Amino acid sequence: MRLDIAEKYQYIDENEVKWVYSYQKLGDDEGWFVWMTRPGMLEICIGRADEAEVLKKITEHPPLTQDDLIDLELWIKSGGLDQYQPRKEK
Repeated sequence: MRLDIAEKYQYIDENEVKWVYSYQKLGDDEGWFVWMTRPGMLEICIGRADEAEVLKKITEHPPLTQDDLIDLELWIKSGGLDQYQPRKEK
């Protein structure tokens, strides 16, 4: 797999932290930068990453494919999760 410098690669980890890897130039520094967003907070840049690290993270957290999105839409249309029904008091 080769990374496209025009693309942003992102995923959300098990702690609901959003990670974004983008190739850009900040000041005199150019390369892959890592952006992190915790729930309810602003996005912050936490530094640079080399291409091997970006590839490793993206491989561990692959993006959804078109087939995944179609399956999700079909699942939602078929009822998805049962809605929570509160117990009625007697």
